[in-house]
Amino acid sequence: MRSILISLSVSVSLMLAGCGTTPEERLEAPTSKVEHFSATPDASVLTLRFSNPNIVPLVVNSSAHTLTLGDKSMGVIDDAEPIGLPPRGFAVHTVKLTVKVAQAAQAYLLNHPGEVRVTVKSALSAVTTADDTITLTSIGSTLIKTP
Repeated sequence: MRSILISLSVSVSLMLAGCGTTPEERLEAPTSKVEHFSATPDASVLTLRFSNPNIVPLVVNSSAHTLTLGDKSMGVIDDAEPIGLPPRGFAVHTVKLTVKVAQAAQAYLLNHPGEVRVTVKSALSAVTTADDTITLTSIGSTLIKTP
């Protein structure tokens, strides 16, 4: 009888311990990859691919992307466009560079011919099921050839 009570007590305590962690604390941040980068007078855009490793969808209501070329930060691009990430799926999202960031990127690329690493650190503000907002961070990069 005593072993049954111990087993029941352990089972209940493990169940309660699992219930103490909110879903937001169990969410994994999306992974990101730089799909395309262009810093020309005609088109200054950054295309990112976000992959959601979670079994629940994520709704990103805004994001901020810190662009780094080589080892120099070009600045932050604030984006108010929502991003919907399906469960265990992905979304491709294009961000228009601000004039200041585009000019800094153009100047850097002119002074650094050859291959340049483009790195983007994204802070994604996601809405939870409890209507709270949490920030998930991801970093993606790629190499580009400059003229």
